[in-house]
Amino acid sequence: MKTTTVKEAREFSTAVGTAYAKSSTQSVQRAVSGQYQNIRTPNTSVRDSFNRFDYDWFRPGEAMPTRDQDIIDACMQAYERFPLVHSTLDLMADFCIKGIRPLHQNARCQKVAEEWAKRIGMEDRSERIASMLFRSANSIVVRETAKLPAATMDMLKTAKAKVDAQRPRPANPLADGEIPLGYTVMDPRVLEVINAELSSVMGRRQPQYAIRLPAKMASLIDQAVTGPNRDIANQIPKDVRDAAKKGAGRVPLDPKKVVALHYKKDDGRAWGTPLLYPLLDDLSMYQKHRLADRAALDGAISNVRLWNLGNLEFKIPPTAAAIQKLADILSANTGGGSFDIIWGPELTFKESSTEVYKFLGKAKYEEVLESIHQGLGIPVSMAAKADGGFTNNMVSLKVLLERLEYARRLIAQFWLAELDILRDAFGFRLPFELAFDTPSLSDDSGVLKLLVDLADRDIISNEFIVERFGGMPEIEAMRIRREQKLREKGKAPVKAGPYHDDSRQKNANERSFVQQGHLTPSQTGLDVPPAKKGEQTPAQFKAEQDAKNAALKVAKPTTGKPKKPAGRPKNAGDVGPRKKKIVRPRAKAMLQTLAWATRTQATIAELTQPVYLEALGKRNLRQLTDQETRDYEAFKFAALASLEFGQEVDVASLMKQVPEVPADVAELVADSLADIPNPTVEQTRQAQAHAVALYLSEPETAEHGED
Repeated sequence: MKTTTVKEAREFSTAVGTAYAKSSTQSVQRAVSGQYQNIRTPNTSVRDSFNRFDYDWFRPGEAMPTRDQDIIDACMQAYERFPLVHSTLDLMADFCIKGIRPLHQNARCQKVAEEWAKRIGMEDRSERIASMLFRSANSIVVRETAKLPAATMDMLKTAKAKVDAQRPRPANPLADGEIPLGYTVMDPRVLEVINAELSSVMGRRQPQYAIRLPAKMASLIDQAVTGPNRDIANQIPKDVRDAAKKGAGRVPLDPKKVVALHYKKDDGRAWGTPLLYPLLDDLSMYQKHRLADRAALDGAISNVRLWNLGNLEFKIPPTAAAIQKLADILSANTGGGSFDIIWGPELTFKESSTEVYKFLGKAKYEEVLESIHQGLGIPVSMAAKADGGFTNNMVSLKVLLERLEYARRLIAQFWLAELDILRDAFGFRLPFELAFDTPSLSDDSGVLKLLVDLADRDIISNEFIVERFGGMPEIEAMRIRREQKLREKGKAPVKAGPYHDDSRQKNANERSFVQQGHLTPSQTGLDVPPAKKGEQTPAQFKAEQDAKNAALKVAKPTTGKPKKPAGRPKNAGDVGPRKKKIVRPRAKAMLQTLAWATRTQATIAELTQPVYLEALGKRNLRQLTDQETRDYEAFKFAALASLEFGQEVDVASLMKQVPEVPADVAELVADSLADIPNPTVEQTRQAQAHAVALYLSEPETAEHGED
């Protein structure tokens, strides 16, 4: 091994120091030009401020991107890496296009549109377009077209179809007989704008796009074309294979088959700015908090144990054998149960722990998450921290709804243009329309109900109502006329209600007039058979009764004497001392007697049931016939009516001779059940208990007298 001399070491140290100084100076000059400046004299210097540019220079991984492609790439990575962003944007895309479908006034054209939408997967393609708009603000859609056979075109085309004056057919960019049969939503990270420098002077014209073809991808495509996997290579578009073969760095896309949708793009820019771009700083801060927690978790439960062998104060040096022995003991410990070490006085032990766990917690995340939620348009009340004000929540919710509405308008314009191509290819006269499950994302039920009430009062038109609910007035008018024709032919049920004066309503009016006596059956067209002998209508019966009552009133003789008024004469005084009234608590006695009768009724049933079943040779009450059941219920009623208030039940005496029910009690039961057509057993028992209680609690004649 070569020995380094002192001179060589000094030369090496000087070279390293010079290189470090040069690199440090270059970095400082690059980060902050002229970090130290002489103000007045060579000895007076001032340090410049440390701004965001300096911060990003020393931390390139946290720097905010400035180029369009870098911005789009950073936002796409944020969507792929952060679950909060991923789930929120997916939910926005799903809710924005839910239930999208084409509509047409003509039923035949409607079927063609539905089949075409099913073939291209309109709802799935719409969701991908909306997702790309929310992620990158740039959704580049490439059509996949096909030319239909002439026979199919002739079958589907409408003969001599005239152009609709309200919405004429736009220029068809495709060839005659060519229709779109598929759509590919391109990743903007693999695309570039040809002559992007001219975007500022192109205005609203759509630029031309090209697919970037790196050398490595071109080599792979070329190997697939010339190699054994030619079947896979045939699936690659021909223009891409030709560009890879020629070594071209990009593949221009056909402008006639490309449609670019941008989320709020300025006219002078080549690409739109993603809505996630302002959130990159907050997402970076959120990621740093997560990394800090991860680093803190590594030491949250770490303990340091220090084992000292020997004692320098008493000059007891550790020996190699002792160190090895202690190492073997510690390595052999399994970590469970007690751990005992027997050693001499030269061994000491210390243990220390960390309090880094106090750094862990959710408090540091709240401000960052609130900023991310607000940037995404999620109200604070719907997020994890629900302490925002009502105004802030309403503003956030409005921002979210407006974003969804804007994306929906872009997607609707795209599909209407594609449906116009289909309309031109098939020669349909009337245009297509679009419908969604949720017609308006910003209207609530209260506003819609108010609009319906205004239409009922003829303040606004029905056409306005149909438009606000997401329908097309022309299409709905056509459908209403079609349904009316079906009703007239008897192929559809007739509507009935306060807004429809149909045949059933007419019949109801006729019935009302007949009941009031204004119409005869023949006037309503009814063929009524003659009534049987002795039958009367309710009107005839009422007229007959009224005539009898009037005759009785006339036949009743009158004496002509004035009727003496009842009671004490007016302003008359007492002629003697009043008698004191004896107050008897009849209500309390009645309730007590009723409670006793109900309990006694149950006791009689419990005591007599086994004896009665044994006498009849039956095992249970379900085996009794109807007559036997009625006899048993009559026996229990008679037994209850034969008892006095508070008397105990004697089964032996009851079974020897069946008592009779007092006539007054039987009359009370009959009167209470007179209004019930078919009383049940339970209703009969309740009536019997009430009758017995009323009979037993009837007070003696109350007289007024002196105490």
